[in-house]
Amino acid sequence: MAGTEKKTRSMPRWMKVLLVLSLGLNLLIVGTVVGTFAKRGPPGPSDRLDSFAYARALDQADRRAIFSELRTARREIGGPSIRDASGALSILRAEPFDSAAFADVIEAQNARGDQLREIGQSALIDRISTMSAEERNEYADRLEAAMEARRDRRK
Repeated sequence: MAGTEKKTRSMPRWMKVLLVLSLGLNLLIVGTVVGTFAKRGPPGPSDRLDSFAYARALDQADRRAIFSELRTARREIGGPSIRDASGALSILRAEPFDSAAFADVIEAQNARGDQLREIGQSALIDRISTMSAEERNEYADRLEAAMEARRDRRK
């Protein structure tokens, strides 16, 4: 049985050094990430005020009136539709790919979105313009409370 012993080859020294260096680098990266989160905490919401904050601060009747105007405008202008998406899918699958045609589809969708955004902004401004000073102050208070709540969530 003396001849049946197999000698196992050990790992080359350079491979052991490489393994230790790799492990050390991984631990350094993990330590940096964990240390950053421990010190600062996870990233919170951005400091930006989202575009719907102004609408959410309105009372329910004003909000309904503005969204009603937007629904009417969307029916008239149109918005991204299944037809647009189907056209984009056809362009994406075509060989050769026509980047100009795809850009046209995206640009048309963006143009309709811009129109709707402008209509919404005008409706908001018109609605606020009809408010009394007291109603505007109440609106400003609700908007400020929303901003503070967002700021508090960020901490």
